[in-house]
Amino acid sequence: MPLRTPFIALALFTCAGCAFGSDPLEVVDPAAAPERPTWTQDVQPIMDYYCTTCHSPSGALNVGVSLDTCDNTRRSFGSVWSTAADSKSMPPGGALRVSSYDLLILDRWHAQGATCD
Repeated sequence: MPLRTPFIALALFTCAGCAFGSDPLEVVDPAAAPERPTWTQDVQPIMDYYCTTCHSPSGALNVGVSLDTCDNTRRSFGSVWSTAADSKSMPPGGALRVSSYDLLILDRWHAQGATCD
């Protein structure tokens, strides 16, 4: 019986994250995200988690669009936003979609000039 409690807690935490990620961007609490996101601290971990498995020179699919550096991400931001936020067609298939929280961070970083640190 003691093993069951951590399993239930993990399941609830996982499901809560899925629900949070499915909210429209305007529903996410703006106070929850960093006010001034930086590439190294906030954006690069998002890109590494969702994108660079395929979108990097050493990526599994080497699809031609590299999002492994700040400069590459800045150059491709329009297409990143349209496929991840607007059409939600990336990542493809059954891959985990970019959460609303992470989209808020990306939006703030871009709105503030998408600076590289």
